[in-house]
Amino acid sequence: MRNAKWLLAGIVALSAAGCATYNTSILVWPSLDRIDQGVHSDHIYEVSAAYRDQPGNVFLCVRGAPAGRAWWLGDTEFALIVPHGILTGQPAAGQLRRGAWAPSKYVLSAKDVKSYCPPRVAGTDAYAVLPVKRFKPEDFGSRALDGVPKDSVRALFRSEAGAPAVYLISGKWIEGSSVENRVIVYVHDSVVARESSAVEIDAAPRQVGSQTAWIIALPFAVAFDVVTFPVQLLVLLVGH
Repeated sequence: MRNAKWLLAGIVALSAAGCATYNTSILVWPSLDRIDQGVHSDHIYEVSAAYRDQPGNVFLCVRGAPAGRAWWLGDTEFALIVPHGILTGQPAAGQLRRGAWAPSKYVLSAKDVKSYCPPRVAGTDAYAVLPVKRFKPEDFGSRALDGVPKDSVRALFRSEAGAPAVYLISGKWIEGSSVENRVIVYVHDSVVARESSAVEIDAAPRQVGSQTAWIIALPFAVAFDVVTFPVQLLVLLVGH
């Protein structure tokens, strides 16, 4: 019985202590993650600002974790970009899909996600500031996003046509949920598609490329795992 206890504790501790090496390896070789084969999501916690440059591209400065960012680094600011062509009916507009909250939806690709926010670097002289209008499900008579009447939301966007702005509806998807979701919609100053100036912005899961610079951290991750293994093993044994 005692041997079985030691064996079980050793297996658990070894598995836990291997996390640093494993997670660092995934940054270098995303395809090692057998669950999603290198496909990750951009997690958006907040929209901090919005801008439009002179050519007409829309930039959203957001806080969160872009796909492929190591979870232990915490959140950061990055940018989502809606290309000018999407908003003016050029060939790129073929990437628009039917939306749930707005008549049309634009699914961001990897090239539309920047690791920094360009307006923060270049200054706002080259960018027009767009208002960010924030709402909660309660503003539409609901306690959660799944109960918000979509017709009321679309009516709001129609009433705001001609005044470019970003709309953010934040709340729990269902009552009692511990996770907060966000609906992001950009309202243009002219029709985008389907006789509407509103387009929903969707950060869908995307393929993440290798981040070879992280290979430098691998020896430190291995060393950390080796050092923490006996400590975790001792904690497990004492706890039992």
